[in-house]
Amino acid sequence: MKLSSLTRGSLELSLAMCLSGLIGYFVLQSGQTAWNLVFFRCLLGVLVLGPYAIWRGRAELRHFTVRNGLLTLGGGLALICNWVLLFRAFDHIPFSVATVTYHMQPLLLVLGGAWLAGERVSKPVWCWLGIAFIGVVLISGLGVNDLFFMPGTAISSPLLGIVLATGAAALYTVCTLLTKHTPELPSHLIAFAQVSLGVPIGFSLMDLTALPSGLTVWGSLAFLGLINTGLQYILMYASFQRLSTELIAALSFIYPVAALLVDHLALGTQFSVSQLLGIPVILLAAAAVRFGWQPQSFLSRLQSKQI
Repeated sequence: MKLSSLTRGSLELSLAMCLSGLIGYFVLQSGQTAWNLVFFRCLLGVLVLGPYAIWRGRAELRHFTVRNGLLTLGGGLALICNWVLLFRAFDHIPFSVATVTYHMQPLLLVLGGAWLAGERVSKPVWCWLGIAFIGVVLISGLGVNDLFFMPGTAISSPLLGIVLATGAAALYTVCTLLTKHTPELPSHLIAFAQVSLGVPIGFSLMDLTALPSGLTVWGSLAFLGLINTGLQYILMYASFQRLSTELIAALSFIYPVAALLVDHLALGTQFSVSQLLGIPVILLAAAAVRFGWQPQSFLSRLQSKQI
């Protein structure tokens, strides 16, 4: 039975988002530092993306100009640093909590795009941004004293984790905006170039005294590099060519949901009532910005359904 382009693209992106939900688990299982993870993830990812780009006939240097080459390198640097901050966030908060916080990226993308275009951000977007911030406070599990700290005092570990995850989302926004300005480059070539950049950078900053050893560690790194970087990127970019922006946005929410399930089922992480309330609040705000929902219209529909 031959699948339609829409069905095939939906299955590809759904599988890619499910695989994304496993990233935090394998990061923790590896026990490696953030820069070690970046190096091995990029090195193994290149081993998949490189041959695939050549097979697709998209690995020609003629595609690059000085302008799009610099934009690609800038996006690659933002992508790599985004991974480092996200991996370090896993040291302070459950990886599922970091992943949901990281999913504020659509909000930041709208703000960044408006800033670059010199446009004012609409009131509904600011409203959803405020709602998302409330969700972050809830999901962090922070107390009132944790939210504020005086200079010279140590920042609480949960708050640091939230800050790192939010910083990672901001860097991924930079990567996305820079990549959007290189439409003439094949998407797989951009992915290959950006991941390749992480090999020398990761090697120069990795901890050579804590190299991986043992089957579990190497297996985790292999999954992160070959599957979560190589195969996952291939699936995502293939689906992007078949699906509408709206459907891509909707299916992307599989990622944080998958991370929550993996964190609970594989690691036994328990969530407080406030965290369980914060999760849908953040996802609602991100979905609202992606689909252009108006706060008043959304509340009216919600009230009508309750009635």
